[in-house]
Amino acid sequence: MPSAIAPRRCPSRTVGVEEEPKEPVMPKKQLPRRWVPALTGFLGIVCLTMPVRAQSDRSNVTNETGQLLNRYCVSCHNDQEKKGDLRLDQFGEQQWSDYDLIDDMVARLEDGDMPPSDAKRALIGQDKVRLMAGLEKRLAGLDSAQLAGKYKRLTAREYSDTLEDVFGFPVRKLADLPFDSDHEVKRLGEHQVITSYAAKKYYEVAREYLDEHLIHESTAPKETTFTAENGKDLVGRRYTTTQGANAGGGNEPIFILRSPVTNFAEEGVYELMFDWYAYYGPRYEPDKHEIVDPINTPVIRYQAGRTNSEVLNPVEAEKSGNQYLCSMEEPIRIVLRQDMKFLSFRGPHNGFKSYDRNDPRYVKIAKSDLPKEEKRAALKALGKELMEELHGDKAMFLRIKGATFRGPLDKPETPFNVRLFGDIRRTDPIETCFPVIKRVAGKLFRRPVDEVLLQDYYAIAKAEYSESKNCYQAMKATLNSMLCSPFFLFKYEGSEEEFDNYMIATRMSYFLWNGTPDEELMALAAAGKLRDAEVRREQAVRMLAAREKSDRFVANFTDQWLGLHKFGQYTPNEAYIRTVSFKGLKPHLEREPSEFFREILHGNLSALNFIHSDFIVANQPLLSHYQKGSKGIRFHSPKWEKNEDRTVFRRMKVTEDANMIRGGLMTMPAIMSLTTDGENTQPILRGVWIARRMLGIEIEAPATVPAIEVNLENVSKPREILEKHKTDPSCYACHVKFDDFGLAMENYNVIGQWKTDYVHPVQDEKGRFALVTKDPIDSAAEAPDGTPMPGPKGVKEYLMANKDKVMRNLVERLYAYSMGREVRYRDREQIKDLLRGMKNNDYKLRDLVLDLVASESFVRR
Repeated sequence: MPSAIAPRRCPSRTVGVEEEPKEPVMPKKQLPRRWVPALTGFLGIVCLTMPVRAQSDRSNVTNETGQLLNRYCVSCHNDQEKKGDLRLDQFGEQQWSDYDLIDDMVARLEDGDMPPSDAKRALIGQDKVRLMAGLEKRLAGLDSAQLAGKYKRLTAREYSDTLEDVFGFPVRKLADLPFDSDHEVKRLGEHQVITSYAAKKYYEVAREYLDEHLIHESTAPKETTFTAENGKDLVGRRYTTTQGANAGGGNEPIFILRSPVTNFAEEGVYELMFDWYAYYGPRYEPDKHEIVDPINTPVIRYQAGRTNSEVLNPVEAEKSGNQYLCSMEEPIRIVLRQDMKFLSFRGPHNGFKSYDRNDPRYVKIAKSDLPKEEKRAALKALGKELMEELHGDKAMFLRIKGATFRGPLDKPETPFNVRLFGDIRRTDPIETCFPVIKRVAGKLFRRPVDEVLLQDYYAIAKAEYSESKNCYQAMKATLNSMLCSPFFLFKYEGSEEEFDNYMIATRMSYFLWNGTPDEELMALAAAGKLRDAEVRREQAVRMLAAREKSDRFVANFTDQWLGLHKFGQYTPNEAYIRTVSFKGLKPHLEREPSEFFREILHGNLSALNFIHSDFIVANQPLLSHYQKGSKGIRFHSPKWEKNEDRTVFRRMKVTEDANMIRGGLMTMPAIMSLTTDGENTQPILRGVWIARRMLGIEIEAPATVPAIEVNLENVSKPREILEKHKTDPSCYACHVKFDDFGLAMENYNVIGQWKTDYVHPVQDEKGRFALVTKDPIDSAAEAPDGTPMPGPKGVKEYLMANKDKVMRNLVERLYAYSMGREVRYRDREQIKDLLRGMKNNDYKLRDLVLDLVASESFVRR
């Protein structure tokens, strides 16, 4: 395996095991140069995503295995019953070559899930041994025929975090990146796809990212003048003509001024000066006028609420920041951004044309002893008289002919440019950028890059520089090409079973940091030291200690393991909590599971705390929520200092909680909320969550059966609906695995607070919601094996009694997440080893992560 990425050409046939996908040589003459970056990435992506076909295995199911399947399985999986949507009465070549089917059969037999306890024939003794041996032999054969791995595309978050690691800035909008996959674990290679549309999106996102941060233009201020003559730069609603925008005369018409900022490079602080004059004229004939000097300086009103921009030198600013009053006699200093296409203003009211208040007649009345109302009326009448004396029947207007912007002012070089170029300037020879190209290519591609391939990137830079004479612009075109390369978009893993050191560094960094390897990892890879398990363990300790980066792992893994992305898809009914209150509480509820995981990880605590713990990890808003909904339960909370940030999460002891209402993952409000519809609790959803997320039972709703939702308007208890599943064998086979888990958790309402009676929100005649109390909650339940399971305490005790299954599920999820692929047959022994080590070490979570990184499987496909 070469240590550097060599230049590669795109094969015109399907990529096989022996041949690596190769990056195309950049076309230099046949196509316009602006197409080169997009085409480079697109062709490489197509190569990588061509379907890979393993050699067909036409072996038929052995007679013995087939006979055992017929004897023990076909009675439930045939044309009549088809339990689990599976038929085994026609078990032929297609099923015998289905890796996933055979793997699932082996897993269910090994766990004792199949055949079920109520099957017509019990599979025991030598028959079970022979069936398992036959299926495992077949599974091993299919596994060895598979490719050693799959190409793993960067997820949207990985893409953004990688750019932040290399350049210092994440992608502004993850939604602009191509769709990851419909699987909850986005990084699994088996579920990732890429299309020509996705390739185009990558090019567009890279171009926008570089336009925003790599400013190739000079930042020296320049002047831009707009006038009303063409009717486009200065646009009024009613009183604007080609001579200008009119304001005054008893009205305040809005006029709109075009912004000079059209790209990220032009953003910054600007000075704005208006070209204006004042005049008197007939009220309804604004073109018949005489130019005059107003007695008072007019003040223009900037409508900041439309653009959320700031004026730095206002005469007066509203407290809300929606409007600024600005003098027309001095430059207005205003912050402009690219997304501000137009600026809205209101002209001054007639107040700027005031009469002279020092007139003796005015002063005499103002100082008189007249009653307040009489004085006010007298002053108003005199004011009208004075205005008529001055101007007759004319009114004063303001005409704005145009405006001049100057900026951006005092704009330093961007942090992105400083980080990337150092002392290199825009006008330097292009050769000065070649070391930068080499350095950045190694970071983006996560390994040393062959000099021959670098020549292609140098050629792009030279071609762009020959036209622009601008180093920065040439570098922008080169980086755009790199960000579309398959060696950036895919985690390069070669074609061998064993990883080289750079692949190991990549796997470690995207597992624990969700981003690219740092200099220390790359140095160890260059020295060939990452195949040493102890070196990997030491590095994992270091990487986890880097909290800012390891928090990415914590957030992403907990989100995908626990399905937290579904939290908040239903806003709780106002009867439970006001919408505005929930909006403020939601971020704290959302963070709790990951903060809890972080506490257990960095404290190297037992992973059994995920089932139940005698502590919570909360902040002040979350603690208040707990205390409202957990009567009789006490929390040993720390004393908050006067100026302390009370949104910081802390570990807090739970006391006097005999029924285990709090502690662990299952009883967290976010988990309880995401398993409801915002109106009523949904025991089926809660039961499925526990079965899937804690026990690892894969559950898929049959396509032909509509989902059942509980509505307490129609029934007094959800149990009435769920009991129906026990009368239908086809329903019972699946629902027995999870229904009672949900029933046992019914004491938590839709925001995770404890309740003793069923409640249902109803709307009164005034449109207000209130909770109607219904029957008392009966949380009695039975585990799938018949074990009594009363309430959340019963669920936690059942899971603790089956902790090996819970921990195996956690290990398998961590394993798949770290490898970027599904757990396969070949992984079973390694997972068993990890479980044994975990059990012997009090199930400590951080040690499990270290053992996983140090395992032999971690450095293999």
